[in-house]
Amino acid sequence: MAGIGGIGEYYLAVQALTPAEKTSVPVMTEPAVKSSGLPFGMWSLIVFVTVLFLGMVTLMATKTRNLKRLLMVLTAALITAVVPLGLDLTLKPTSVTIRAGAELVPKNLVVDEVTQTGFTVRWETGVPVIGTVRLGTDGQTFPRTHVEAGGAKTTVHKLTLTQLRPGETYYFEVLSHTTWYNDGGQPLRVETLP
Repeated sequence: MAGIGGIGEYYLAVQALTPAEKTSVPVMTEPAVKSSGLPFGMWSLIVFVTVLFLGMVTLMATKTRNLKRLLMVLTAALITAVVPLGLDLTLKPTSVTIRAGAELVPKNLVVDEVTQTGFTVRWETGVPVIGTVRLGTDGQTFPRTHVEAGGAKTTVHKLTLTQLRPGETYYFEVLSHTTWYNDGGQPLRVETLP
């Protein structure tokens, strides 16, 4: 089949695709324990001073002037003070917004080598990802998914789709990282040769 609209030997060419879904998906992990307003560093200081004070009072009440016991109290105070700091590091909420970064957007997509039973899709990404295409015949559902041979991450992608029916119209979208891409909200369209 000749090129469309002066795009040379290609059946279809698209500069850059757009996400299939219009919204990005925010993912928020809330901590299991919430602080009461004071930073965990302040809690560490409070715990340290409290344990140190109680240890010193105990040593003074028993009239013990043993250096080993004083070091033991100091060590216990330091160890218990570390717990709030550890909680601070492990319980901080993590916020991730999944968006299509410019380097993930499939660019320079071309469809060529169209035959009666298949076609080839080529595209580029700015970072290495596994090339994947989903394919259907109605433009709404995509029951077939094709992954590049070997499933290796790369920036230059080539997928040859085979075992298709002659003269049939196929619609497809391209996966880059976690987002499906199409052409301005519409799946890309290819018709196999009759």
